[in-house]
Amino acid sequence: MTPPDFDEWKEIIKSLPNDKATGPTGISNEMIKHLGQNTDKTLWKLARMCFILEDIPQEWREATVYPIPKPMEWEYDLNKTRPITLQ
Repeated sequence: MTPPDFDEWKEIIKSLPNDKATGPTGISNEMIKHLGQNTDKTLWKLARMCFILEDIPQEWREATVYPIPKPMEWEYDLNKTRPITLQ
């Protein structure tokens, strides 16, 4: 898989959804979308290195999935929940 060039990176960041849970980092998509140019380029370079080295830090691979009950009596049935993943 080839790493994204900077223009592709900007489009990926621009397309991230807003108003999503931040997870333990406290970093929202909106924050990433409003990074300064130097920080934005640094984050892009970090992502590129993950592609080039074909390695992702183990901590980035771990997440917790929480089942959120749908607006009905869920009766401990996971089919009646929506999963949300927080890293």
